Amino acid sequence: MEKERRSGKASSSEYWSRLTLAQKFAMNELNHYGYQLVFVRQEGGNLLAIAMQDDRAAVISFDGDIDLNPAIEIRK
Repeated sequence: MEKERRSGKASSSEYWSRLTLAQKFAMNELNHYGYQLVFVRQEGGNLLAIAMQDDRAAVISFDGDIDLNPAIEIRK
């Protein structure tokens, strides 16, 4: 399982502006279930959006696919 690494803090509006249109639509769907966009990361040339609801993570792929059981460990 890969650990998430953060190098700096950005605002949620900065993260939102980096998302693709497909990711924005997916994030809007997750918002209905209480998920919040917490950060965006570049992995393998693709931009991934990470959202959280309590202790549950969701990853949104570049194409807007939502993974509710990602193999990612979020540092606290």
